[in-house]
Amino acid sequence: MPLESLYNKFADANQLYNFHYHCLLQDILSREEMDNQRTNTKIKALPNRVIGYSFQGTLPLINTRKMFPVTAFAELCWTLSGVRKLDWLQKHTKMWDDFANENNEVEAAYGYRWRHMFGRDQLLDGINALKKDPSDRQIFISAWDNGRDGLGNHWTSNVPCPTSFCVNIINNKVNMTVFLRSSDTIVGLPYDMLMYSLLLIAITIELRYMNPKLSLGRIDAMLSHAHIYAAHYDIAEELIKNAQAIDSDQSEKYHIQDLNFDDAAILWQFMSISEIIKRPDGAMELFKEILQQQRNVSWPPKSNPLKHYKPEIIK
Repeated sequence: MPLESLYNKFADANQLYNFHYHCLLQDILSREEMDNQRTNTKIKALPNRVIGYSFQGTLPLINTRKMFPVTAFAELCWTLSGVRKLDWLQKHTKMWDDFANENNEVEAAYGYRWRHMFGRDQLLDGINALKKDPSDRQIFISAWDNGRDGLGNHWTSNVPCPTSFCVNIINNKVNMTVFLRSSDTIVGLPYDMLMYSLLLIAITIELRYMNPKLSLGRIDAMLSHAHIYAAHYDIAEELIKNAQAIDSDQSEKYHIQDLNFDDAAILWQFMSISEIIKRPDGAMELFKEILQQQRNVSWPPKSNPLKHYKPEIIK
């Protein structure tokens, strides 16, 4: 079958993204089980996989499980603040609590590293560089501390999984590549894709002050080690079964999580980098309003038949 025919099978970018995600899960589950010594668990894994999303009016959401965009947006606001303390984030989600130290801090917090470590504010420097030179190919932002992380040095319970990301502008489209040294495809990957997509939107809006013609391009995640923990095999199997059901039943319930982020939505000024940093509480409230306006219901919709999985977090 020609590639064009395969891609035309899917009506939109979200369907294609979901197809790739569930194929990834199926491929991992088909592999031989092995030990993970550090976590003392069994896993199945694959090396060097890429999963991507081309923005065409929606956000990348996995449609075989309930997803909570407000959780990803709260993580984005906290990350952009550049702090280690969890106090603000805990008003909205407990997602990082398992990695907090006795001071209620995440020692290797990504945002802190982006904005305060390595002698510069990488995030704002990168945005300013693109404003001055949209053709700049050196916008590489790292959360990896070469002096402390990895290489046998287990100094903290949270060494960054998304180690870095690149941003570039090609043909007036803003694109991002995220590098993950390790990807928990059940717990982490769906929300990593969602959070970094929201980050790309915020960066695009910020850059639009310089060039109003800019629009969203692609986000791609490069997974060096894509894995599923033994404790999550059953969840992965259930997600695959849900995906197979979607193939045979194109009813509305399987599209209930599509969020419309069309071109007009990208003009939302509250989602620029500078506005989120200045007013994270205001940005959160406005984002919640947008979700409610989406279908005039709370998010996710009470009628959503998909299951909310709470898989064990493996540290």
